Amino acid sequence: MIWIFHNDLIDYVFMQFPFYPFIDAHLEIVAYIAFILSSISIILYFCLRKWIQHKLFDQPLRSQ
Repeated sequence: MIWIFHNDLIDYVFMQFPFYPFIDAHLEIVAYIAFILSSISIILYFCLRKWIQHKLFDQPLRSQ
C-alpha cells in the first residue's frame, strides 16, 4: 500500500513521470484518477480479502 501511494506521490507531486503530450495537457485529472484508482484497489483488497478467505477456505472438505 505504501508503495502504491509513494509511486503516485513521486509521479504527480514531484513530476517524475514519463513525458507524454496527453498527460502533460491533462495532468490534474490524470493525477486525480491515479490516486482514486489506487485508493479503490486498496479498499477492494481489504474488503474482498475477508470475503474470499471466508467463502473459499472455511468450507468443510467434501468426501467422495
